Amino acid sequence: MASDISSRSLYRRTLCDGQPTCSQCFRRGIKCEYRMIPDSVMKKVPAGTQLVDNQEAASNAEAAGLLSMLKNVSDGEAFEALQLLRNGRDPAELTAALRDGVIGLSQTSLEKADLLPQQQHSLEFELMMKHPIAYPIGSLVRSPNMDPEHFLQSSGNNKSATNAAITVHENLPQPDLSPFGVRQQVDQMGSGSSRITGLSPPSKLFSNRLLSVEISRWTKVPISNELSIKVLSLYFEVEHPLMPLFDVEFFLEGLLGNNQFCSCLLINALFAWACLKYATVDPEVATVGHAFYDESKKLWAKNKDTTSTTICTMAALQYMSITAFAFGAGEEHERYLCEMSDMAEILELFGPDPTEPQGTGISNDTSWQLATAQMAWAIFNYLTIYYHMAVLDLMRPLTRHSGSVTMLLRPFGSKKATPNAVQAASVNQLKKIVLHYRKTYPEPLFSLFWHSALLYLANAVLQDVDLSGRNPEWRFYFRLCLTCYQTLYSGYPLVRQIAQSLLSMALTKGVMEAREAVAILEGLEMRGKHRRVPDQKMVSLIVDLDLAVTDAPAARLETLAQKFRQIQIHGSEQIGERDA
Repeated sequence: MASDISSRSLYRRTLCDGQPTCSQCFRRGIKCEYRMIPDSVMKKVPAGTQLVDNQEAASNAEAAGLLSMLKNVSDGEAFEALQLLRNGRDPAELTAALRDGVIGLSQTSLEKADLLPQQQHSLEFELMMKHPIAYPIGSLVRSPNMDPEHFLQSSGNNKSATNAAITVHENLPQPDLSPFGVRQQVDQMGSGSSRITGLSPPSKLFSNRLLSVEISRWTKVPISNELSIKVLSLYFEVEHPLMPLFDVEFFLEGLLGNNQFCSCLLINALFAWACLKYATVDPEVATVGHAFYDESKKLWAKNKDTTSTTICTMAALQYMSITAFAFGAGEEHERYLCEMSDMAEILELFGPDPTEPQGTGISNDTSWQLATAQMAWAIFNYLTIYYHMAVLDLMRPLTRHSGSVTMLLRPFGSKKATPNAVQAASVNQLKKIVLHYRKTYPEPLFSLFWHSALLYLANAVLQDVDLSGRNPEWRFYFRLCLTCYQTLYSGYPLVRQIAQSLLSMALTKGVMEAREAVAILEGLEMRGKHRRVPDQKMVSLIVDLDLAVTDAPAARLETLAQKFRQIQIHGSEQIGERDA
């Protein structure tokens, strides 16, 4: 009997003897906690006494939650979480980042992205000292209004992407006519024509002169004056500073009919591009953009041979070219770009010989000369703004060379001035640019001009997987790029095929599972449900930048997108076979 009592007492102490460190907790390396206490003991404990370390218990619960989450994610995500955990990340933060993490990135991840391991080479510091504009020093600027717990959900959530975009843009009013802010109604004048009615007057005008514009004077597209004001106001706020093809004062006066710096072709081409930008606020306006683009094509085809060579026509062709690019209309994009370039030569905007007499394309009118200089400067900026992309393209053939790690670039003083180091410095700058843009600006301010940085950064981090293995940093930035493309898809149809191509590259490298890639694309496609015109195909855009060095046709958008569709179909068949 005594032996039995002693045995049971020893058994209880084995479970947890309540000492500073019991044998079982010592063996497991955890802190002792009274998890199961008999009622007889609880009755003797004074009220308000804390028996459990709440902070320690919460930490253990977070670790258990992370372990449970890791059982249901892909190998790549589990590896990434393990690496971040070993680097000292909080388990609760990792659990939150993994939850609903198919494409959405938590704002916490965005806030702490600059804390991820960054390769700082001495060459990069040398570049920062010599070229502080291209290689600025310092960490990312944090937005004081950013909610660190806010999730950038995929478009499959209950809240529409449109409403989410509108709520974060304080200068734009809420939609009051329909879920998308646009509706069709019969003209009250009895004409029976369908007229697109705009939103309520904007709370912030770009210029009061827009209130005096009768837009029907310039276009046959049935758009209301109210909606045209909102489209132009957003355009002048976001797009025009990036590519200022015309002087705003000249244009507004021309829009009122006070000078020659406006034309029907320019208005239709400008609105075709501007409506795509406004579609990030109101997705149904994308349909209006198609109508303006079709109208501008008709005007150009009809009057091409008789239209005089003017800066208005040249600006219109540039807008038509970039709009065609956004639609994915490759042949039209190249044709309008070539016609614009030919017109620039006629107007002597580029490379005139200062020793030669002034050509016939030059006018003595001061206003005309100012407008021409504005156009030339805008086109020059458009062609040269992508500095870091140019650096990556220059270094790409060298980094593919087997001796690139030891190859030194003589103009630099650093002992590590290799092509790989130059490339890494530009990639780091692209990371900062993309993160800053994503964190600082609301969705309506996202521009397609941002796409080039996304494309080059996505390629760079996928290449980093090949060079350094599955570094956890690559997945964060790859998802960031896809999340940004997801946002752009509301207005720009081309984005879908770019996303397909990037996912195809990730699948080919074996760093992403097919089901994850398909889920990412489905989240993106939710943004395009409003689109009534089928996406076109652009066969000339290079997406796989490394592959293009040796096999350009295989690196093109259409080839990679088709490859992804084949993988998608094959994956669906396999899932169907397993379900059967």
